[in-house]
Amino acid sequence: LNLLKLINEIKPSPERCLVAISEYLPKLSFNRLKTLCDELEESNVLLSRIPTNINEFVEIMKYLWKMDASIDDYTDRFQGIEQLHIVMENYHIKIPEKNKSKFKDTHNALKSVRQKLQEGLESGEANEIRFKKELDKEVPKLEKRIKNCTEDMKNEDLYNTDTTIEEGVELTDELEKEVMAIKA
Repeated sequence: LNLLKLINEIKPSPERCLVAISEYLPKLSFNRLKTLCDELEESNVLLSRIPTNINEFVEIMKYLWKMDASIDDYTDRFQGIEQLHIVMENYHIKIPEKNKSKFKDTHNALKSVRQKLQEGLESGEANEIRFKKELDKEVPKLEKRIKNCTEDMKNEDLYNTDTTIEEGVELTDELEKEVMAIKA
């Protein structure tokens, strides 16, 4: 073992590592910020929706509950990036302006998501009452349509051997259309 050769080989290694890390960390930071910011901006759009009917209300509430369960994950990811920036500053690794700008954008997007999530959950309670009343009006109508459809299925022409295939197909097509309309 040539000790001098080993020392000369190892000595520049930490310097190369520091240079590599100094190049890598800003890229890592920006990529994480961009990904998180994009997700938060998409969430902001989805959280801004106002339901106009029962189906939209259900869809929006599902999303609100999903976001409520995952908001801590978004916060943890943001704090991880914040910690990365602290490490970079401690080791005098320059944080590019585009990273600083994206950090502010991400912070604002996270604050906005939190606010819209809170507002959405609060308004969800009011909308629930509103749409429950609407459902109470619609359910009897739907039950009547189902009853009529069931009665139409008892149509003797469907079971009569004198009914032509074309007539039978026409009757079943009409029943199918009604069932699909009820289902929608």
